[in-house]
Amino acid sequence: MHEAAVSPSPDLTPELQVVRHLVATRLERPIDEVVPAQRLMSDLRLGLLGLAVLALEVEDVTGVLVPFDALTRAVTVEDLARALHAYRRK
Repeated sequence: MHEAAVSPSPDLTPELQVVRHLVATRLERPIDEVVPAQRLMSDLRLGLLGLAVLALEVEDVTGVLVPFDALTRAVTVEDLARALHAYRRK
């Protein structure tokens, strides 16, 4: 029996560092308190305005525009890092 090949997860380390840093700065918290599994809205209390500002900060730092619809689909810090990774490659 053959198992289906699973594509490896991309290395999100650079994107996670950027997102964690920006979220920590926005929330005035140490970066160690912002972890990939945290939910942006319910755990970290970032509302839509906070997400919009975060998107602008991501673009300022990385030069990558993450569309607002992709941003609002991001539930966790890691999801946002994945979105940044995806749009960075386009």
